Amino acid sequence: MDVSIVIVSFNTAGFTLRCLKSISEQIKEYEYEVIVVDNASTDGSPLRIAVEFPQVKLIRNDLNIGLAWATTQGLELSAGRYVVAMNDVDWSMRLWKAGWKLWYFPEAQVVHYGGRSANGESPKMFRIRMQSSIKLIQKHYGVLAGLTVREALVFVGIAGYAKWLLLSMWRKARRRDLGPIRRARFGAMLRAAMSLHN
Repeated sequence: MDVSIVIVSFNTAGFTLRCLKSISEQIKEYEYEVIVVDNASTDGSPLRIAVEFPQVKLIRNDLNIGLAWATTQGLELSAGRYVVAMNDVDWSMRLWKAGWKLWYFPEAQVVHYGGRSANGESPKMFRIRMQSSIKLIQKHYGVLAGLTVREALVFVGIAGYAKWLLLSMWRKARRRDLGPIRRARFGAMLRAAMSLHN
């Protein structure tokens, strides 16, 4: 087995199926396996993957255990000489620090649809995602780097809210409201960004 490809999925049926289709169309000259770890999706992902791609090794979790643990499950099942883990920066950093070789192929094209499993995320999920990013930075680059990123995220949150206020005043002057849902969402995201200080 040349390559094991590990994909973690959570309520991203369309994206995951397109990814699997692309892999099956593009990889012709290597022996490979694809391992999909589904984190308790409720959108029918596991069934669709099993039916449309029966050759895929599918792990169905009863709970959403998160990206890192799910990636570990896939790595434990992998049999390839090389492993491709989709979207796990922490694993890449840990493996590199442990002396593993990381390979980059500049001719490869990967489209990253960031945050699809957190689409329409709540302020709580936004805060958790930001706190995870800060922990990742602190873990690999130190506390000062983590604090710098945290302050930058808070600044971006405040700047985004200020932009919304200015846009709202301009639209109100033109008798066009941004709407209560967007207003509530911007306010909630600002509060989530500020809560990073807690």
